Amino acid sequence: MYNITLQQIETFLTIAKYKNISKVANSLYISQPALSKILKRFEEGLGFRLFYREGQCLVLTPEGNYLYTMLDPLYKNLNSIISYTSTLSANSDKILKIIVPSTYDDSATYQKIAAYIKKYEKTYEDILLAELFGDLIDLRRAIEFFEADLVICHDFVLSDIKNISYIKISEFTQYLSMSNKHPLAKNDNLNFGDLSGEILHMVRYVDDDRYVKNYLDECRTLGFLPKRIEFVPNLQTLYYNMRKMNAISICGQYEHYIIKDDIKYFSLPETSRKKYLVVAWHTNQLTPEAKLFVDMIPGEIIKKA
Repeated sequence: MYNITLQQIETFLTIAKYKNISKVANSLYISQPALSKILKRFEEGLGFRLFYREGQCLVLTPEGNYLYTMLDPLYKNLNSIISYTSTLSANSDKILKIIVPSTYDDSATYQKIAAYIKKYEKTYEDILLAELFGDLIDLRRAIEFFEADLVICHDFVLSDIKNISYIKISEFTQYLSMSNKHPLAKNDNLNFGDLSGEILHMVRYVDDDRYVKNYLDECRTLGFLPKRIEFVPNLQTLYYNMRKMNAISICGQYEHYIIKDDIKYFSLPETSRKKYLVVAWHTNQLTPEAKLFVDMIPGEIIKKA
């Protein structure tokens, strides 16, 4: 491995996301021949192929898929760290620090909050808005330890944290998810009872296993009992495990982690508890800049004492 650059990594991650050279060229403001040359040099430096072509689409090789799974969250965090560091030397004394999920730009789920952020930046040009990315466990720590003015997260992440307030932004739809290669994926109408004895993989959002019982109770409500629950650090690892280990999970739908419809999603029954994407803050620690953002969002403020 030699001469690996951040430009090559960014190019690879963007191609893996859009799966189309033309779209990536427009996104990165670079010509298609130059883009292909950067990718070729990256592959030569690594010593293995990252994609193969299928029609007009580029498909990740197993090695490329693994590299994307590992590099994507690291690169997002690197960008957010650099972005936030730049705010420390900015002239503005008005800063709003928001932590968002690492999947923020990978799913239609976050379109509404993305629109609020754009509106805020346009409306309050004198306020510097710093966005940091985090996995579920990072989002929880951020609200627990006052690491941000506002945290965008799923409501279940906040479960037992006290003295916080939040507003529901949109409903977060979850599915029973598995690889299309899983034996049970051939059925369009899944019998949830057939999942008993399977290993359930979930993204961790606390440092211990205190919520295993909650997951088991949810599985019982759906009509099955898993053999055990395995926790993974992030969504990228979860999708990798579904592909390579025939794991099952209960998670949202993230378009950019799907390769040629290789993940199958089964809707959960109406009896499942609804979950929401929320903006949260410490009740007595709402800064003036954060209040301006909160005031933009319609809905009731829910307080947890």
